[in-house]
Amino acid sequence: MWVAFSPDGIAWTTHGPVLSQGSDTSHSWLFDPQLGRYVAYGRMGFGRTVARTGSADGLRRSEPKQVLGCDANDGPGGHVYGMPTTLYEGLYLGMSWMHREGTDARIDTQLAVSRDGVRWQRAAGRQAFLAAGRQPGNGPSWLPPRDAKPPAVAAGRHRLRASP
Repeated sequence: MWVAFSPDGIAWTTHGPVLSQGSDTSHSWLFDPQLGRYVAYGRMGFGRTVARTGSADGLRRSEPKQVLGCDANDGPGGHVYGMPTTLYEGLYLGMSWMHREGTDARIDTQLAVSRDGVRWQRAAGRQAFLAAGRQPGNGPSWLPPRDAKPPAVAAGRHRLRASP
């Protein structure tokens, strides 16, 4: 992964790679104002699990540490395929993509939460937060959200937005 900086939004300077571990899924980079650091989440050399790394400047980072993976409660063949992550009022929110080998290749999304960005809990008893549907005539629809945005608040309701 490479990063780019711009003083004016027009002229950019690229730096990288800042993250040498490749992945076939997206990574989430965000700034945590409580830590005063950037944090990143993604598959960073630990197979189909989620790892976290940090950086004070966005260029030099700490060694990734695994923070979320499947366990016996997920059943056989479970994998965390990726987890777009955002911050909302000091709480980390992750959209954990759950893949199960030997099934129809659909990926359901579970909501994961953390107060420190390291110890994660999956909400609602690990039920699908965004269930993969079926597209008529096209078979399974497995595309999970590619990024996570902070919830929008309107009329006293919190709405989580996700883009495919």
